[in-house]
Amino acid sequence: MMYSNDPDVLIGILNYLKKKNISVSKIVLQKLIFFMKESGFRFSYSFEPYKYGPFSENLSEDIDMLKVDEKISINKANLELVNIDTGISLQDEAIKFINKFDEMLDGDYDFSNIELYGTVFYCIRSLEESTDPIDKDTVLKQFKGWKGNKFSDDSVFKALSDVLEFKQNWDKEYNNKYFDVLSA
Repeated sequence: MMYSNDPDVLIGILNYLKKKNISVSKIVLQKLIFFMKESGFRFSYSFEPYKYGPFSENLSEDIDMLKVDEKISINKANLELVNIDTGISLQDEAIKFINKFDEMLDGDYDFSNIELYGTVFYCIRSLEESTDPIDKDTVLKQFKGWKGNKFSDDSVFKALSDVLEFKQNWDKEYNNKYFDVLSA
């Protein structure tokens, strides 16, 4: 399978989010890329459960590499492009996906909200690969196994409802399709 040059994709995504006035931390970028990959966008990153939800070591290394190469800076935990006129364009599907992701979160990119939604989605994906049902009780049990009582049951159920609606709407339109993130 061919993958886009992932660091270029990160720059393209950061550039698009900057245009939308969305501040992006490392954790926000981790969760957005996880959602995109699990929804059919081609990335080489692999994700594992981690303290704050799904995490990719390779993605973290690419972010660090962009900082060392002075293509991004980190200001108060936010990633910012450094004097780059990227010329990198995202595919229409990637733009649509990012906009739907923003709607699902209702524009709330708070650290704990991103952790909550990312972990709920990871639970759903994990259950899809098992024989366990994907219902609120099973998701809650798995979620609590990773997060304990850090989040209320109601907040987990709301995130579950939002993520399932997001996933169903995306799958309905793009089921089993795979996308490059960047325009040719």
